[in-house]
Amino acid sequence: PAHDTASRAAAIRETLVRAMNREAGVFAHWIDPRAATRTRYHVACFADQVYPIQALSRHHAAFGDGEALELAASCAARICELQGEHGQWWWHYDWRTGGVVEGYPVYTVHQDSMAPMALLDLLDAGGPDHAAEIRLGLDWMLRRPELPETELIDWERALVWRKIARSEPSKLTRKLRAGLTRLHPGLRLNALDRLLPPRTVDWESRPYHLGWILYAWLGRI
Repeated sequence: PAHDTASRAAAIRETLVRAMNREAGVFAHWIDPRAATRTRYHVACFADQVYPIQALSRHHAAFGDGEALELAASCAARICELQGEHGQWWWHYDWRTGGVVEGYPVYTVHQDSMAPMALLDLLDAGGPDHAAEIRLGLDWMLRRPELPETELIDWERALVWRKIARSEPSKLTRKLRAGLTRLHPGLRLNALDRLLPPRTVDWESRPYHLGWILYAWLGRI
């Protein structure tokens, strides 16, 4: 029945548990074995991590599910461990190993909204405190090394520009690194970092970003 939220929540919880690689501390993007032939089958994005952290944290808060909180905390610890030196929340992860496949683009909505949203929900549910990583991620918005001369927050227009990305054609680095790490997790072609540096701003601001800031922070400040 439509009102049976407990059974629906339990079914979603089981899907997320199946998606989690406990040894790597990362959630998979695909859980259907039929997708295993895809070149990017092993690649999971940042959203694939923060949504389960939030969902399992809230599941524990609602139903007292210790295992759900444990899995949420494990993934949070992993993405915080992998966070960039200057606070970047990286984009693509290898769910088999828990490593970073490709870091860019770095999305501003991840920095100021999505990461804080998930990590604060984890804290509210009784999980560990990642305030230091949240602060570091916010600090990147103001003092990023990729383009220190460029402002990502346009105070005059009340907008936040979408991302910093590599200067590259057709998402080349992501495609190459997905293919290489599919063959072996250690293959990354590090020369791409020098050849295709992250020096491009996406001069776009999507309406959901400003709404996400409110969703993540309203009532917490």
